[in-house]
Amino acid sequence: MQDKSLQLVSYEQAQKLKELGFNWECKDCYIYDDELNDYYLLNLITQDFNNNKENKYDYTSAPSIALALKWFRDERGIKCYVINGEANMGTYYFNDEWDGTIEYATYEECESALLDKLIELEMSKEVADGRE
Repeated sequence: MQDKSLQLVSYEQAQKLKELGFNWECKDCYIYDDELNDYYLLNLITQDFNNNKENKYDYTSAPSIALALKWFRDERGIKCYVINGEANMGTYYFNDEWDGTIEYATYEECESALLDKLIELEMSKEVADGRE
């Protein structure tokens, strides 16, 4: 049976989304454990973990990749989507321009590649604009 859940962003993607201002509520979050010197994933009540100042822990929201892409569309006004191609090929687009065709094992892998590209572009824009 195939997993029907949506793939969550990686810890690195979550950290960068937090820097970019992602503030949508979600059920999952990453928390850093100083003793383990590592992070782990928690599933809690739905909330905006990135801006919850009441918690003493360093939470980072962990949205699904699909929700993160929707955030880019809704909050940043970037049109972005994936087209499932032939023989493990996928094409992703943003702002109505083709950006790349990649080989992928899953549709979600192609979505993750698109998310990485959007994060990279938005972070470089913020650096160029002096908002870092």
